[in-house]
Amino acid sequence: GVANRDAEIAKLSQGLLAKHLQRQSADALKAMLTHDRREVRIAAAQAVGAKKLRLGTELIALLQDSDDDVRQAGRRALVQLAGGGDYGPGVDASSSERRAAVELWRDWLSRQK
Repeated sequence: GVANRDAEIAKLSQGLLAKHLQRQSADALKAMLTHDRREVRIAAAQAVGAKKLRLGTELIALLQDSDDDVRQAGRRALVQLAGGGDYGPGVDASSSERRAAVELWRDWLSRQK
């Protein structure tokens, strides 16, 4: 039906966006992490993680995003940068759990310098 077709189009669009962002510079991706559209923030976080760009501060900021999918994209990118270490936050984490995860990630980042 129509809903299924819309979902297919959205998935294709997300894939094309991700492919496009993979070719962008670190500065362009950094700017995209704060884009108005959630899909762009998610794709930018995925590209940053895949490229292992040193944008930990910007990715940590995504952990406080209003959108859970953006938060999780930021988390996955940080896990990639951390070589598999994962400090959260979990899916549907409370605001206090997100704040705790942010502190853990900031501590991790401070040890990377």
